[in-house]
Amino acid sequence: MTLKHPEPIAYGIERSRLLVTLARFENDLQCDNMFFYDEKDYTCSHSVSQDTRELSMITFETRDGYDVVALNLGLRCSRTPGHMDMTVYCPYWMVNKTGLRLAYKVSFWRQSA
Repeated sequence: MTLKHPEPIAYGIERSRLLVTLARFENDLQCDNMFFYDEKDYTCSHSVSQDTRELSMITFETRDGYDVVALNLGLRCSRTPGHMDMTVYCPYWMVNKTGLRLAYKVSFWRQSA
């Protein structure tokens, strides 16, 4: 597969504050993404090549004071002759029936050997 975009491509989706920029770097495409969610601007930078796995994880980050907040999303790359479709998705569902604001957090637990 040959990447045929020598010039950077940037596009945004109206009313969503989503901005995506693609730039060619050797045989890879560099994808820079930014979107607004929960009163914060999230950014992510990752590269896509012909070796990119079908299912992978990308991490969007934002700053909350001095803290870095990460939002892990799934990336699905499906290939057909001549092009590749990329889908960003949420790998989990959280249903909030309480009417209150919820936050999903991961705790890092290590078992000693």
